[in-house]
Amino acid sequence: MQPVKCLGLFCAGCLGMLAMAGASQGIYFTMELKNGNELITDHYSVDNDSVIRFYTSEGAVAIPRSIIKNIKSNDGTVTVDSEESEQKSPTAEIGEGEGEEMAGAPKSEKEEEQERIGSIQDQLAVIDANLDNLSKNKTLFIAQRDQYAQQQQKIQERIARIQKENEQYAEGSPEQKRNLEFEQAKLKDNDAKLQDMNQRIENNEKMFETQQRIKQRFEEDLAKLKK
Repeated sequence: MQPVKCLGLFCAGCLGMLAMAGASQGIYFTMELKNGNELITDHYSVDNDSVIRFYTSEGAVAIPRSIIKNIKSNDGTVTVDSEESEQKSPTAEIGEGEGEEMAGAPKSEKEEEQERIGSIQDQLAVIDANLDNLSKNKTLFIAQRDQYAQQQQKIQERIARIQKENEQYAEGSPEQKRNLEFEQAKLKDNDAKLQDMNQRIENNEKMFETQQRIKQRFEEDLAKLKK
């Protein structure tokens, strides 16, 4: 099983949950993967030569630079081009004939196995970092959801109190009507925030489960290679 193919499954599985991160207006970036998929974000950062961090409303996801073809902004500027960087690698400075000799040297089975092991270990490190970020984000989302739930209960209590006071009169006072409309508007706004937070928690859990499955596959492959 090839590690890059497995990581491609991970990216494809998360694509639906990541692609809508703040790209509706202003400057945004399209991250084109070598497997043909695309991710869209309004912000990303380069951690080092091997990892690019992709930011979404559900948190940050680290993606190996090796599977990224390029990153373009919506004004057409290419901000990261892996293919170009590969062409400008130090091997281009090797003397005539030397590069061909080195490139043509076959790798031993042991060397190829060690490369596969190293690749899987690097990708496991990326997934572990993603799982840690997702766990932290879920804790924050749950705390925010609980806060909105408490606010919702208090608003509903105030609405019930105003409605009870209105029952004492044939028609509520103008001030009571304004208060009731104000609280109902707050309740509607709070409901929207509560639903949004529940959706974020659900997306976070799906991303977490996806990465756990991919991690398990990598660990199984690694165990076979180390036998």
